[in-house]
Amino acid sequence: RPGGPGARVAEPQAKVGGNSTDITGYHAKRNEFDPDYDNDAELPLAEMDFGPNDTPEEHALKSRMLMIYNERLSERARRKQFILERGLLNFKRLQTQERKRTKEEREIHARFAVFSRFHSAAEHEALVEGVVAEHRLRARIEELKDYRRAGIHTLAEAEVYENEKRRREAERTRLKSLGASAAGMTVGSGAKSTVRANRYLMRDGIGVGLSVPVYGATRELQKLHGGIG
Repeated sequence: RPGGPGARVAEPQAKVGGNSTDITGYHAKRNEFDPDYDNDAELPLAEMDFGPNDTPEEHALKSRMLMIYNERLSERARRKQFILERGLLNFKRLQTQERKRTKEEREIHARFAVFSRFHSAAEHEALVEGVVAEHRLRARIEELKDYRRAGIHTLAEAEVYENEKRRREAERTRLKSLGASAAGMTVGSGAKSTVRANRYLMRDGIGVGLSVPVYGATRELQKLHGGIG
């Protein structure tokens, strides 16, 4: 009867924001997942009972099965509690965080997610953010080394270099879409881009001897040296 010795005590309803039951399978009013973790844990016990004619060995085996079942229930409860405490059901918030990250940062977060069970939420966040910061520093160092190899000395020159690089990539994509015939008609434009890309190497004497088509190259070099207004 309700309130009797065998009555199940209702767990307090968890407050979950941004939860999508269709995606997470979590029903907040029941405080349950559907399907639950280890959803078949009850099956081995479905037909089991303790009878008066059980031998000591049978009794011990059934007792051991109950112990295993309780361990599986404990693991199920632990996992549910972990998900609720870490806010992993807030699907909208998680989506917003993912959109703000780069592809590489998303991969780092996914790779380190397995270690989150060994840390508190704050400790795990600090760990992952440290790895992300290291990745950003390494990427920036490689970017600066590329600038130096291109003969760039200042950030202003780097900005010009990046603008030219983006323009060349856009032109390359456009030519690829037009086909080989259109690409042959605009070879002069490609030659000018090559000269502009190597302007800093030529200034330092590093790019002397680079193979550049003649068309348009002389005019660009004259511009760099003030020969043409």
